[in-house]
Amino acid sequence: MPGLTVEDNVKHFETYEPTFVAIEEPLKANVDPAKAVELSLKLEAMGREHITLINETFKAPMEEDITTLADKARAYWVANARFVDAETTQAAGIRQELYQAAGQLEDRGAQVLAAIAPGDQKVTALLADIRPGTGYRDRANDCQKLYVALTDRKEKVVGSGLMTEDEIKRLGEIGDQLVQPIADSTVGKEAEKVCNQAFTLFIGAWKKLVGRVTLVAEENGLSIEIPSLYR
Repeated sequence: MPGLTVEDNVKHFETYEPTFVAIEEPLKANVDPAKAVELSLKLEAMGREHITLINETFKAPMEEDITTLADKARAYWVANARFVDAETTQAAGIRQELYQAAGQLEDRGAQVLAAIAPGDQKVTALLADIRPGTGYRDRANDCQKLYVALTDRKEKVVGSGLMTEDEIKRLGEIGDQLVQPIADSTVGKEAEKVCNQAFTLFIGAWKKLVGRVTLVAEENGLSIEIPSLYR
């Protein structure tokens, strides 16, 4: 939605950061951040429309609860954007390390295969098809081809002392890992925690205002359709 950029909304993140980073047991963020902002603006408009009734019902000024909801949603949006960026950067770094390690194993496997099966036409054709310096999927495929060829000749390979059984196994595993999503990472954990903390602050404010508007609507017979974050 318009206006959702980190640069435009970082001021809201900085405003509420001292509050939400103090949350020790944050909830798991489970609402789309853009949707949180969009619906917060709608709920804020409802609150403004019925501010007099809300203040009279709760005998306390509620303006701040209403006018800060969307800003807390924006702070959550920024926290989530930073988390996604951290995850993307981290995943790219991990995958690059895997790519380099796969390249080393690929070179090693090709050299060993050439050494133990000189003149073998199938091996010659396979080695001619191996393309060093290619993309992730091509390198993964090359590793798998070498893994199969070396496994078929495992006894001879291991017996030669040129490559261990564990190294052959690793050649097959790393090919799979290159084309799988990066799952278990640590670099983005702190960013994820901050995102969850910002979400917890936002969702608390959201539920509080929803409760206030719902009660006022019921007591005054108003027809107000409260927006839902989970629908």
